[in-house]
Amino acid sequence: MMRATQKIITFLVCLLFLTSIFTLVSAEEPVYTIEDNNSNITIKSGEKIIISLVHGLPYIWELYSYEPSVLKLIDEGGWVHGDNPGSQATHNWTFEGNNEGNTTLSFIYWDTWDIESIHDVFTLHINTVGDSSISTFWKMIIVVSIIIVVPTIVIKKWIIGGEGK
Repeated sequence: MMRATQKIITFLVCLLFLTSIFTLVSAEEPVYTIEDNNSNITIKSGEKIIISLVHGLPYIWELYSYEPSVLKLIDEGGWVHGDNPGSQATHNWTFEGNNEGNTTLSFIYWDTWDIESIHDVFTLHINTVGDSSISTFWKMIIVVSIIIVVPTIVIKKWIIGGEGK
C-alpha cells in the first residue's frame, strides 16, 4: 500500500511539473503610444495590440479610420482618468489582426467645443500577416492531450500493472 501511495505522489508531482512546462502563457499585447506616431508595424493574424493615447480636456483622441477587414476593433476601453479633476486621461483601444493586408490606423486629437479644430493626428501603418505558427487552439489540444494521456499511461504502468514489474 505504501508503494502505491508513493507512486501516486510521484505521479502528481510529475503532472504538476508537466502542466507548469506546457501551460500556455499568453504574451502581453504590445502597447503603442504617441511616441510611435507614424510607425510601421507588422502583426500576425489573431495578434492583439493596444493603442494608448493621453489627452487633456476639452481635447480628446477619437478613432478616425482603419480597414476592418485587416484589423478588428476588440475593445474601446474607455478613458482612465487621473486622480485630480481636470487632469489628463488615457484612452486605450485594443485591436486584433484580422486578415492579411495593410491598413493605416488613424486617430484625431480635437477640441470637443470646436468640431473643426483638429490639433494632432496619430497614425500607425499596420501590415497583418498570416500566423504560420501553431494556433492557440492546437496548442491547447496538445497540452490537454499530454495532461490526459501521460497520466493514463503512468497509472496503467505503475498502479494497475502491479508492484513486481
